[in-house]
Amino acid sequence: MSKHTPGPWVVYDDHPHDVITNNCAFLVARCSTIVDSDETAANACLIAAAPELLAAARNAALDLRGTPDGDALEAAIAKAEMSEGKA
Repeated sequence: MSKHTPGPWVVYDDHPHDVITNNCAFLVARCSTIVDSDETAANACLIAAAPELLAAARNAALDLRGTPDGDALEAAIAKAEMSEGKA
């Protein structure tokens, strides 16, 4: 089971490089560069989508078990889940 902050996560309107929980209770991530950029905002959007992407990957991996795509999904899921305990 996931130990990460439960989703949904959203990009904070007032600070488009911050990712927060949907109820604004917790800062999940702050994306930064030396200069504000569209790339930094895009990184925040990708991070905000992480809980939903992980859930979709888990569901797809079940359907694709035993295939090359299923193996790739399982490896990506394992990478995400291993990082949860090391932060």
